[in-house]
Parts: sequence; C-alpha cells; structure tokens
Amino acid sequence: MSNNDPRPLFALGQRRTRTGDRVRTNRPESSHGEISFSSPSPVTRRRLGPMPPGTNSRGGGGRRREQYHMPKAQVSKDTKGLKDAMELHIRLLMRLYTQNTPPRTPSDHVLSQFRRRYRTSNDVEEFIAGYNFDLTANDSAMSRARAIHADVAVMSNPIATAIALIDTSCIAVALSINQQAGLGEFLPDLISGTAEDPYNMVHELAALKSFAVLVGWGTYNRLAPDRRRVEDILLMRGFYRNFLWSHLRELAIKKQRAYSRRVRLGEERAGWARANGFSESFGMLFADPECNSDDELMSLGSVEVYVRFEKPHRDAVVGRLAHEHVDPMRIEQARLTRRSNTMDERQRHEHPESLSSPLSARLPPNCALDWFDVTKFNQLPAALRYHYRNSPIAWPLPEHRNNTDWKAMDTAEFMEKYGNDVRRQYTFPTEAEMRRMREEPVRRDRNRHQGWGAADDDDDDDDEGPDLGGGPMDEDEDPNGAQQTPSPPPPFGSFNPSVPHRAPAPSSSPAPPPGPVPPPGPVPPQGPVPPLSGHAPSLPPAPQPRSFTIRPYGPPDYTESPPRSFSPPYRGPSLSPLPDIQPSAGTTGRKRPPSLQSGIEMSGPSLRIGFTTDRTLAAGSLPSAPPAASDGRGGSVAVATYYPPVIPH
Repeated sequence: MSNNDPRPLFALGQRRTRTGDRVRTNRPESSHGEISFSSPSPVTRRRLGPMPPGTNSRGGGGRRREQYHMPKAQVSKDTKGLKDAMELHIRLLMRLYTQNTPPRTPSDHVLSQFRRRYRTSNDVEEFIAGYNFDLTANDSAMSRARAIHADVAVMSNPIATAIALIDTSCIAVALSINQQAGLGEFLPDLISGTAEDPYNMVHELAALKSFAVLVGWGTYNRLAPDRRRVEDILLMRGFYRNFLWSHLRELAIKKQRAYSRRVRLGEERAGWARANGFSESFGMLFADPECNSDDELMSLGSVEVYVRFEKPHRDAVVGRLAHEHVDPMRIEQARLTRRSNTMDERQRHEHPESLSSPLSARLPPNCALDWFDVTKFNQLPAALRYHYRNSPIAWPLPEHRNNTDWKAMDTAEFMEKYGNDVRRQYTFPTEAEMRRMREEPVRRDRNRHQGWGAADDDDDDDDEGPDLGGGPMDEDEDPNGAQQTPSPPPPFGSFNPSVPHRAPAPSSSPAPPPGPVPPPGPVPPQGPVPPLSGHAPSLPPAPQPRSFTIRPYGPPDYTESPPRSFSPPYRGPSLSPLPDIQPSAGTTGRKRPPSLQSGIEMSGPSLRIGFTTDRTLAAGSLPSAPPAASDGRGGSVAVATYYPPVIPH
C-alpha cells in the first residue's frame, strides 16, 4: 500500500469508477462531507449521451420519469405527511386497497353520464370557477362508505388498515363531494385522457376539495400532515398528479398489456402443475402464452366484470380444466402461502356469447398435441399440422383420465399405454406430401411442360402478344428455310410506336435487281443541291427486295415498287448545318404540309430517300456518298439511302 494513497482504509480494494476527470469509489461522500455507514448511496454512473426520445428512463424507486413525476429529493420533511395523506386519500376514493392493485378505467356508461351533466366545455369552466359543495352525506354516500369499510375489514395490509381507521362519516362526505360534482365513481381516464381534459379536471377538483376537508377535520392526523400547506393549490396539485399520472397510470398501462398478463398466467398455471407432481408435458397445456385466453373489462348492466374470450382451436375440456380446476386451486394455494397485498387475481367469467378472442387468435407454437380440438386440428392446413408432428401428449383419453397411474409414469411408459391412442386421433401429412410442398414452383412447371412434349423455347412466345403478320410465316423467315434477320424498325416519327410493326408476307413477284434505284418518273427541275452534312455520311445503295413510303401521319404504306418521294417529318433541332435545297420554278409558291410548318425549311420538291432491309454491310464500314440522281431536265435530285443500325450478332 502506498503511503500517499488518500483513500481511507475501508475504501481500499474497492473498484474505482472514473467520471470525467474525477475518480470516485462506489461509496461517494455525502452532502455533509462525511461517509454515511448506515445506507450506502447508489453509484453515480456516467451517462454517455442523452436518452433517446420515447425511452423509459428509470429514476429513483424504479419509477418512470414523466412530466408529472416528483422525485423524493423535492419532497421536504415538512410536506412528507401531506404527500402520504394525499396518496391514501386517492386510494380511498378509487378503492385501491393494495400496493399493486391497478386502477379501473371508466366505462362507456360512466362517460355518458358525465356528458349528460356537462354538455359543453363552458359548463365545466363555470363549475370550476364557482363551485360550492355541501358538506353533508346522503343515504347513498353512507351505504357506499359502509361497503368500503366492509371490504377493508377482512384485509390486513397497511393500506387497508389505514383506510379502516377512517370514520365512516368522513368517507361518506368525501363520496358526497364526488356526487355533487357529477361523478358517480371516482374513475379518472388514465389511458386515453390527459390531466387537463374536462373529465379529469373535474376529478382533480373534487379530490382536492374533499382532501382539504378531511385534513381540516383531522382525519389523517396519524400521518402528520401540515395543515398550513393544504391550501397551497400548486403543491397539492403536484402531489395529486405525481401519484395519479406517474404511478397509477403506469399500473393501468400494465393492466392493458394483455400479452404480458397471459405470460404470467401461463407461468403460474404451469408452475401449479409442476408443484403438484404432473409431468412437463401436462404443463405444456398452459405454459405457452398463446395457450391462455385473454379477457377485458365489460359492463353487464350496472356491474363491471372481466369476461374471457375463448380460444377457437383449443379443446373445450382443456379450457374448463384451466378455468374451473387449475385456477381456483392455485389461487387458494396462493392465499395460504403468499401475503394478501401481493395477490392480484381477476375474477373472470365466461363471455355470455362465447366469442372468440380478438387478440390471441394465434396458435401456440410450442404446446401439447392434445391442447387442440381433434376435429379442428384435422381441418388445419397440412403445413401447420406437420409442425406439431412431434408434440408431446399431456394426458390420456377421457375414459382413462380418472386413473391415477398415468400421473407418475415416465414418458416411454405413458406413450405405450395411453399416449399412442391419443396421437392416432390426429392426422399428419406424410413426408412425400411435405417434399412435394417444398418443391420449387419453377421446377414443377418445367416438369409439367416436358411431360406434355413442349420444349423450353416454346414458352418464350407466350408473352409476345398476338401475331399481326400477313400469314403463318414471319417476315424474318425465308420460304426456302433460310433464317433471315428481322426487318429494321422504321425511323422515328414515321408511325405510331404503340402499334407493333409486322411486315406482310412476301409475295411471288420478283424482287428488284440490286443497285441504285432509278427515279419513278419525270421530276420537276430544281437547282443544284449541296452535299449533306459531313458528320453523318451516306452509305452506298444496296439490293432492296421491298420498299415502303413513310408518311408524316399514320403507319407506313407497304408497296412492291421503288421508293416514292416523301416529306420527312420534323425530327427536332440538329447540330449539323441544314442542306441548302433550291426549289424549282414550277414549285414556287406551293404550300408546305401542315407537319412541316416548323423545323426543316423546305419549300421545293420532297427529298427522295430509299430504304432497304439488307444488312450485309459490315459494322463500321462507311463508303463514300452516292452521286446525285438526274431528274432528266438538267437538274439533279439529292438521293440519300437510309440503312438501319447494324446490330452485331
């Protein structure tokens, strides 16, 4: 040990925690500068970063830090008695006689009564602004006060004992103030309401008024409340909202969590079966949360009870076993072994209409096989039934359940004597059926087509759409059997692209000889035509078996004659210079087609462009441009041959 170590002897050997640039042991110094040996303070841990929004940050006492939470450090010794008295007063009004009893939620009947009393928000504001209570109790309030005394008389926990020491007339006055405020039952809406809504504000006003009256009468003198601070509305409201909206609201939310309640219910039922010597297979009738039904609070007339919903696929005998035999016995056993303030059991009743559960319709993934009803199980899909093929058997058939020997048998002996008879009632799919169900759909379709004698390539034409050609043979097929390349698509703007292009069937007329195509007749004279732009050189003419004329409107007109003259449509702006085409004298003043009002300036005769479908030229070959054709009158006509793009195969 170093002589320079500043720590005392009792602190040596303890783990040291670094917080920033400070070193702190697990027992920090108190605020007075001395070490407290009576109760060690909690370790101050460094928070690495801010808590994300929506995260439940746990504070002192395990309570969730909320908007209305008041830490214990903010409660002074002088106001500690007022805080305890306020919590006891709220438990009295809400009839919460144990520490873990969750508060009840208002029913639709209670909310409708409040709406009849306060039809608008102005009615609530007028009541809050000028309320005046009569400190008397009628017969209804007295009878309810006696009922509260009767409830706590048979209980021995500290909360019930403190309520039992309150005079009946004081309880009746507190209940009478609630009645004068229009509240038949003190049931704040902690789930769907807020602290500032009219319904909860009336509850808060009535509770604070009755609390001030009872404190003035000395009802809570055992808790030593400070009467001088009871009129401090901000302090009293802080105590009220801290207990109601921080502690009781958390209990109400836990009560609404049906799944967590079914988890606890399943564990307690399985624990009871284990404690009474039953096998683990028998406990699997209840262990899984989905084996147990859920319930909800329902108003039957003027009585509020918990009604349970049924599990549609569960055997009815298993349900009666859980509700009529297991639950009463485990509750009675808990009363003999546990304290009363730790018990929180609902008195559940069967639904009058035997409705199925709207929340727990899911099948239990891990349960005993005889949890299922035999008829409903055999109607399930094969994949679900196959999942339970190895599930254990919990108990024998009904005719052998009164025997006492099956409870002490091991698994092998039980299955040989009783279990196999139970399993034979349930049907399961075979391995061959499951193998066919797991087979990929693509593989099954391929086998089906091959069985019919169709090749795999035949499926490629199913989605091609209807054949719009002129005969049984497509245009890319040669009558002699030679495979030809498909016809090129027409240039942009020649026809409607939504209409699929299908060429007609080849006729018996001979194709024109290869070479340049002569003009179809006398052409009006025109001036010299300069060569086309150099960035897109023309290709030499090639054999043309068939030609067609591209029209500015509509589909192409297929013919068996040489190409005709046409007016090219507008193809958009171009970066290359436009050709200077000189019109002839005979065509001066001719009106341009409507489609050429904008775009290429062209007032003379139309250009004649020949098209071919031959693709014998190699990709990338660019021969010289062809000469201009003579028009027979001393002029010339620019002839440009269009070739579709060559697609390498």
